[in-house]
Amino acid sequence: MISYKVSFGRIKSKMSKLALGLSAQKVDAVTKARAEEMQKDFKEQTPVRWTGKTRNSWVLIHNKTGSWSVRNYKTAMKYLLRGTSSHGPSTKPRMFIPLNARAAEAYRARAAYNKRAERAERRGGSVPTRREGAKLVYKVDYILARFVKGVKPTTFRSRGVWFGGTSTPSAPSDRFVRDYIKNLKKSL
Repeated sequence: MISYKVSFGRIKSKMSKLALGLSAQKVDAVTKARAEEMQKDFKEQTPVRWTGKTRNSWVLIHNKTGSWSVRNYKTAMKYLLRGTSSHGPSTKPRMFIPLNARAAEAYRARAAYNKRAERAERRGGSVPTRREGAKLVYKVDYILARFVKGVKPTTFRSRGVWFGGTSTPSAPSDRFVRDYIKNLKKSL
């Protein structure tokens, strides 16, 4: 008599351990750790001018289980990623270029005041009084230019992931999940 004994006990235990390791929570934790690493790398590579708001506005977004996005919604990021061409002013003979944060804030405040005044005039109401701020000094706080050079596109890199210029963000998270599975199999 010939008999064959087939035992699935060992394979069954390996498969159950593999299933536990591949649970949605574990895969989500792996992808979140990678997304946090990318966020840190992109933060370090984002240039800082006066306030650092663009650098600090990188956020993690949880799309679904095992899927995370690293995004920056600041308007300045559009110019950092795509760059700008060389250009001059569109409506005035010279362009206002702030050299420090105080001048940039004064320019924003002036633009906001002008919008409020235009709205008030259109509605027939009284024009708000303009508060005088600190006096700006030419060539210290700002300059007036006829022409400016464009900004070169910035490329952001993070261990095999890069985006910048006209390219779209590419995040090969499936590769990191594959590496996780491979390491999980080795540990069994």
